[in-house]
Amino acid sequence: MRPAISSAAEKLPAGAVLPRHQHARPYVTLVLRGSYVEAGDQGRFRVEPGDVLSHEVFSSHANWIDQRRDVQTLNFELSAASPIDSVGFATDVDTVVRIAKSDLAAAATTLLQTVTPKAASLSDWPEILAKAIRDDPSRPVSYWCRTFGLAAGTVSRGFKRAFGVSAAQYRATARARNAYRALVHSDIALVDIAEQFNFSDQAHFTRSIRALTGAPPGYWRGVKNLQDRKPSRN
Repeated sequence: MRPAISSAAEKLPAGAVLPRHQHARPYVTLVLRGSYVEAGDQGRFRVEPGDVLSHEVFSSHANWIDQRRDVQTLNFELSAASPIDSVGFATDVDTVVRIAKSDLAAAATTLLQTVTPKAASLSDWPEILAKAIRDDPSRPVSYWCRTFGLAAGTVSRGFKRAFGVSAAQYRATARARNAYRALVHSDIALVDIAEQFNFSDQAHFTRSIRALTGAPPGYWRGVKNLQDRKPSRN
């Protein structure tokens, strides 16, 4: 497997805030120095040197860099199948950095093969609400507010501070991501996907997928069908 198509060392100044942004390709970040909080489509995590963040295609997140020290990372953009958003720990950072100087693909492969899982994300009410939304984005945010006894004003202010996006927008993205996965990993009819993920109608489904990916559902189903027809390589 030769997954990496590029890599870039990135330095972020202490105290910097990166507003929520999206990446159109899957990629993996290895933290070399400093620490920060990342709030994304799979929760909020505080990451430190040696931590590895896997980002799925069309994933989005915001970052808050620790005030005490600059952050330095090594990012691998991938061409292979998209990873699942997750946080782990690299067992041999020095080896990955050394290999990356001459062979990006080998470095990325080594990194992905040696990552060990890391503990769950930060635990507070914004994260608890975000996880509930991710687990069942068919339910409106108001349902979860009632369930957890959260005032609408509290959620409106606090969730955006924690995730860089409103709870309603977070929910819309979670639902669109689930529908996108069904588009590219199953043969379920488009109309059935729209119904399965509780879109109000086909037009709503199309708008959501276009907002997430830049293309309508039919385009992604066509891409899947084309890939399915390609002969497999052993």
